[in-house]
Amino acid sequence: MAKTAILKGFFDRVGLSVTKKQDAWSVIKIEKMLQELRIDGYEFLYQPKVVRLKDKNQLMRLLLHMVPSEISSEYNLILGKFNDEMKLKVGSWQFEAKV
Repeated sequence: MAKTAILKGFFDRVGLSVTKKQDAWSVIKIEKMLQELRIDGYEFLYQPKVVRLKDKNQLMRLLLHMVPSEISSEYNLILGKFNDEMKLKVGSWQFEAKV
């Protein structure tokens, strides 16, 4: 940890910024969160890191659960609607539901 602080201080003095890579949630963490919210009938697309939910109510329940406890300032949270799908992008995962 001391080495990290020294390197960060060095980069700050030189003028380079150190950006922290966003944490990638594991599939196990997401499945546990969905089970806690009693959300079922979801589908994982592992390569693009997409979770498809049954409907927008499940997506909103997930959003309301994540915002106060799971999201920090390090994550980019994007909520959008494209055609007939609502999409919630958090970190490296995207959650989708038909409207």
